[in-house]
Amino acid sequence: MELHEALELRKAKYIKHWKGKDGKWHYRYPSYYQKKGRSSAAPKPERPVPKPPKPRADMVTEGTAFYHGTTASFDKFRPGLTYLTGDPAEAGAFAANPILAGHGEIGGKAKVVKITAKAGKKKNIDEEVMEGIMENTDPDEVIAELFPELEIEGVRYVNFMHPSAAGGEEFEVTVSLYPDKDLSIERRG
Repeated sequence: MELHEALELRKAKYIKHWKGKDGKWHYRYPSYYQKKGRSSAAPKPERPVPKPPKPRADMVTEGTAFYHGTTASFDKFRPGLTYLTGDPAEAGAFAANPILAGHGEIGGKAKVVKITAKAGKKKNIDEEVMEGIMENTDPDEVIAELFPELEIEGVRYVNFMHPSAAGGEEFEVTVSLYPDKDLSIERRG
């Protein structure tokens, strides 16, 4: 091995080198950086791209898509309670059954409307609804009783588990407390 090759190999053992103001090359061993609390002088890798935050269970995020089954014709929602689901099959089953729907136009065509929701606080009221059902109280009445408390808490949506109308398992129903302000129709069925 020639002297030149030996010097190059020796330089390779050094992590960092630079030319100083004095015109000389300066080198640092890896142990120098270990003493300073760094494992090496190698550049730090770029930070990973942060993952988007997970949706909070107690929030409806802006632009969340829901479905509403109905036989009524309308361009916008009126004040009152509006039942929503993330499953279009469930919404369609409620629209097709006037007993389940509980309102709408008699003999109207069943349709599923795709809804876009504004962001808002959501509260699970499953226990309250189950207690109400045990006392033969309609979920609408349970929500009406809870409304003053929900309003103080700034809740825009409530959710609870509901028996499937489409033949499946229970599903989560979301009820908009302010549909006229929080919901917009994306697509009519």
